Amino acid sequence: MSPRHHEEAFVVDLPMRRVWDVMADTQHLNQLFFGLSSSQMVARDGDKARLRGTFGVLAPEYDEYPWVFEVPRRYRNERVFTRGLLRRLSTSCELTSESDEKTRVRYLIDVEGAGVVGGLAARYVVARTIRGLAQVQKLLATMAAGQAASKVMQWPPANPFREATLARATPLLAPVRAQLVDDEARAILERLVSMLADGTDADVARMRPYELAAAWSVPARHTLEVFLRAARGGLLRLSWDLLCPSCEAPTTVGSIKDLPSGGHCPACDIDFSTNFAENVEATFSPEPSVRQAERLVFCHGSPASTKSWLAQVVVLPGAEAVLNITLGRGRYRLQGAGIVKTADFQVDDDGQVEAVATVTERGGATVVSPLPAMGAGALVLRLKNEGQQQHRLQLTHRAFASLAATAADVTGLGLFRELFGDEVLAPGQHVGVGQMTILFTDLVGSTAMYEGLGDAAAYGLVRRHFTVLTDAVIRHRGRVVKTVGDAVMASFDIPADAVAAGLDCIVGLRAMTASGGGASGLRLKVGVHTGACLAIEANGGVDYFGRTVNIAARVESVANPDELVLSWTMLADSDVARAVDAAVAAGCTRTEDRRKVKGIADEVVVTRLAPPSVTPSPSSTTGAT
Repeated sequence: MSPRHHEEAFVVDLPMRRVWDVMADTQHLNQLFFGLSSSQMVARDGDKARLRGTFGVLAPEYDEYPWVFEVPRRYRNERVFTRGLLRRLSTSCELTSESDEKTRVRYLIDVEGAGVVGGLAARYVVARTIRGLAQVQKLLATMAAGQAASKVMQWPPANPFREATLARATPLLAPVRAQLVDDEARAILERLVSMLADGTDADVARMRPYELAAAWSVPARHTLEVFLRAARGGLLRLSWDLLCPSCEAPTTVGSIKDLPSGGHCPACDIDFSTNFAENVEATFSPEPSVRQAERLVFCHGSPASTKSWLAQVVVLPGAEAVLNITLGRGRYRLQGAGIVKTADFQVDDDGQVEAVATVTERGGATVVSPLPAMGAGALVLRLKNEGQQQHRLQLTHRAFASLAATAADVTGLGLFRELFGDEVLAPGQHVGVGQMTILFTDLVGSTAMYEGLGDAAAYGLVRRHFTVLTDAVIRHRGRVVKTVGDAVMASFDIPADAVAAGLDCIVGLRAMTASGGGASGLRLKVGVHTGACLAIEANGGVDYFGRTVNIAARVESVANPDELVLSWTMLADSDVARAVDAAVAAGCTRTEDRRKVKGIADEVVVTRLAPPSVTPSPSSTTGAT
């Protein structure tokens, strides 16, 4: 055997998190060090994965053992080669914060070859690593000097066909740019074109508009709309990714109607169902006529490939692992392959700073003991394995929707329906969309308005009212699903957004009626309910159905004119409770009563909000429906 070892340490004038984003991006590092771009998983034996990669004659096939990492501090991985000139390769990286703006990097590589020729191959791998680390240090120094203020890392090598890409893209830009109404949207388009021209294949082959919006410090919704217009204009291709709910590895299809009802993740060894709000994401790539870019993965188990995983450790039987990690507010989960009962927990401003999770095996099932609510900041999690076999555990952040343009979000956009009217579910196909908040409105006084003004004038006012309501829904990150007669149905991912939108709808219509024109008799009733929904194809688009939708409509029916009614499920959300308190502090009137709602056996409690200067008329309450 011919082992080769290299260890390198250097200090960078950057915060540890920014350094981590570079050093943990092993997809780009492997391209930079070795020119490697992809590997294919061909088998899995427990936690060990058999991969066929692009090492060529050096080592065409290898077993990859579980990565061990804690974001943003350290990672380590090991590959044992089953064919070729190499026998083993392991790498590790440790980051230490020396100050808020200074980070020490320690990088190690060990390579073992087979015989004399294998020793030369190992020496070659180490030499390429040393050269690549020198380039990485230059990149980090450039970032520290402020020459790369963008959060999007510009990795070499640049697109070798940059000028050809620009030449093919330029004729497509003018029609897209003409559809953009403001300077901000046009600036986003220019950023997109620059990325297509200068990004590596890994950068552009799977573009996530909300993630890029965060990196570019621009509004997420505007970015999505630019990407949709660019896709319709022939610059980009829209795809749909069905993601493993554990590691978020994507299975990509070209159309919603091609989405399967569920999938299987070989890396996590789990089956899962398709859910628009939870694990289906719209992503974009260049149209092949503009630029060829394949979606390739080299490091299947790296932190960069499993971005929702904040840590992964292997705990031997009877042993304990300790995670020292900093967490922000949000929902987290401790999970692992083969574990049937995971530990979900909340991190908030108050809570414990240290806790123990125990893995046990009972009756053939592996479970994790519950974790208490934890306090935001530096935490200590002790992981004890009381079972008879080792377990690979992951700490995950349950924040998929925050940077994902989910199918529920995208298909609800009026612009999406306008541009991609043929992109619908297959006939008879239905998928879950998870927890969804549904808002219904009803326009009171429209019948008398039609009789008093005539059909044409009254219809014009109804259309104006639709514009007012649509603006309010979009302003609060919602989607207008459809209009039925003079009613609006809208959906929201965040229940508190629906509360704000419902109040804005009432206030907006009141402002419209104050302008006269025969609309003075119009009033609005609004109802909101949250729960699980299903999506179906309807009238060339995506619609929602199920018990949640039915109850939302019935909650609206018990509202008075100029009143928002929230169902009992809404107040269970702490953010909604705070939004209601804020509305009351701003002058809204709040009342609660018990109502009989069709489809619910017992009377239920509903909460009523009326904006200032509006006094609901009890006589107008419709009662049970």
